[in-house]
Amino acid sequence: RQSISRFLWSLFLLGVGVAIIGILQLGAGNEFIYGLRKVYLRQPFGPYYSKAHGAAFLSMSFFIGAGLFFSQLNVLIKTWNSKLRADLFAKQVLLFFLLAIVMAGILSTDCQGAFFALILSGFCCLVLTTEAYQNKIKWVLRMGAILFLLIVAAYFYSSPQWVGYLPGATFLRRGYDRLNIYQDSLTLLQDFLTFGIGAGAFRQGFAAYKTNFLDSFVKHAHSDYLELALQTGALGFFVFALGLLYLLNFIIMVWKQSSSKALTRGLMFSSLAFLIHEVIEFSFQIPANAVVF
Repeated sequence: RQSISRFLWSLFLLGVGVAIIGILQLGAGNEFIYGLRKVYLRQPFGPYYSKAHGAAFLSMSFFIGAGLFFSQLNVLIKTWNSKLRADLFAKQVLLFFLLAIVMAGILSTDCQGAFFALILSGFCCLVLTTEAYQNKIKWVLRMGAILFLLIVAAYFYSSPQWVGYLPGATFLRRGYDRLNIYQDSLTLLQDFLTFGIGAGAFRQGFAAYKTNFLDSFVKHAHSDYLELALQTGALGFFVFALGLLYLLNFIIMVWKQSSSKALTRGLMFSSLAFLIHEVIEFSFQIPANAVVF
């Protein structure tokens, strides 16, 4: 268990480091990765060529950190009357501060996909971990937190002064081109439904189906699931879906047998946030993110 804890701490602290470097880069308008390689038509974020891919990693890192926070919180509650109380409390304050840094990094990327993935995964976390039959007070608190979150989101996204500032506020306008990519990709999929167009052939295959709305060369479908279906067809996607179901079943089994429920939940919803983000992103094709997942 100690080796797993160290590994999770490493991933979380790596996320903190990426968030700090990325925030400094965005604030300074730096267009170089580590001051060495200039990035064109994108905004680098830490070691990432695109800040959207950095946001995908930070989403995973945030839930890992949250799992660490709540697992340590349980220890603090159990040992509140011991001499270790001050040390454990200081550790919790530090963890909360580091979580705030990661969240600030996510918000600074202005990546609506990562933001909504984080919200949806957090919503699932609150709902699925509610055990109303065991503790009604916890159930009321969690449902209150969900209601508060929805009210805050509704307020910000219905206020004109926030449009164009918060991540996701301009989702429809900024996502117009991407929606057209999805539409043309679905047209391509209809002609190659069973076996797909072949692995690595998206750029060449999509070029023949691309409408005139885009002047640039489209390299990815901006949806890992859609691009996988295009390249491997229904058969390949079916195999992928079976793999995801096996992974889900494995995670549930580990969660039931785990002695640290909070830590396991953090891992579960870290993976869920990444999978949700992949609906409108292609981070599975970014080796750093794929390895962490």
